[in-house]
Parts: sequence; structure tokens; C-alpha cells
Amino acid sequence: MVRLGDLNISIISMKKNIERREQIEFNPNYFIDAFDGKALGQNFLDNQLISYTGKCWYNSFNSPIKEKTLGKMGCFLSHFKCLKTHPRPTLILEDDFKCAFGDIREIDIDFPEFDWDILFLSGFSTSKNNCIETPELNHWNYIDTNAMKWWTTSAYIVREPKKLLDILKSHRPTTLDSYYNKYVFNKLNCYYHYPPICYQNEDFDSTIDNENKYKKKSFGFFMG
Repeated sequence: MVRLGDLNISIISMKKNIERREQIEFNPNYFIDAFDGKALGQNFLDNQLISYTGKCWYNSFNSPIKEKTLGKMGCFLSHFKCLKTHPRPTLILEDDFKCAFGDIREIDIDFPEFDWDILFLSGFSTSKNNCIETPELNHWNYIDTNAMKWWTTSAYIVREPKKLLDILKSHRPTTLDSYYNKYVFNKLNCYYHYPPICYQNEDFDSTIDNENKYKKKSFGFFMG
């Protein structure tokens, strides 16, 4: 049994999002200052991506970079920056996470007995409605790359950040979701928790893509 508060906790958050930081009721080990893709612009983001990964952004069919794509570039960079900061097991939270069961630091979970690399604690929803009142804190489900997408990066534990970084460096950067679906799930052992322990705070607008936020509402959870 592991208490989540005993893990290294990092929260990805833009410096300008003062309201979000103030609503987080504890001090994490680290606040990772996120990249504001929409404000920084494509040239800056491409240079940062090259400096971090050695590669520029993958833009299919050479289509023009849209504003929401800049947000996704910033998101990718922010998570990459967080992973690069920590050599040991880390609980990574986005600043719009909400724990369905009180203080996330007080949650006790059993890590899977089998080999694992990434554990997703949050599911594909912006609502608490999909979180059951009492969590079954040992219910882990293997992520099958052929199954529908029900995980999110609002809250997840990375066992060895370097293993994930090595995969991220081996392909051209694209959206974080696409990276996990295309490259990570078939190389690492990844599991999601049901019921989800965390969900996205719908009091905040998405800093990446409002259109995508509302698409997420249409998905529900299912048992693996």
C-alpha cells in the first residue's frame, strides 16, 4: 500500500494561472511552469522542441499551424519538461485536476503486482459524475492500444521518467495523446484506474483547446 502523498508530486501550471494555483490546497514538491503555446508562438515553440527532443513538431500534410495546435505544442513541451526534471517515480498533475475523494495526498493505493511503467489516475471526463463514491483502490486495467481512449494526463504516475523520455525523443513531437496512443502503449506497460480517482475541474476553461474539452464530455468510462 502506497500513500500518494509519499510520492514526488509535480503540478504543471502556467505562471499566469494564479487562480488555479491558489485553488490547489497543498504545496507540491514542484510547480512546473508550463509553456503557454498560444502566447509564445510557433517559432519559439519549434526552437524549444528542437532543444528538448532534437526534432521539430510533426504537422500532418504541412497544414498551417492553428492557434489550438500551438496550445497542444505547449502541452507536449510542458509534460516533457516535467519528465526531464525528475529521475525518480513521480505523480504528475495538471493544474485543473480534481480528486474525487478529498485530498489526493491521503489516498492509499496498491500498485499493481505485475510490471508497470505508467498508471493513469484520471479518466476521460470533465465531471465528477463518472467517479464512484468509494474507490476500489486496487482495480487496475491494462491499456489496450486497440481500445477506446478513456485515460487523460490530468493525473498519472510515471515509474521511470527516463524510459518515457527516451520514447518521446525517438519520434517527431506531436500531440501528447497521439504520442501515447501511437508510441507509448505498445512499448510500456500502462494501466488505468477504475473508477477514476481524479477528473478535470470544469470550473476552468481548457488552456489548450476548448473544442476538445467538450468532445471529452461525450465519452464515458467502461470496465476494461
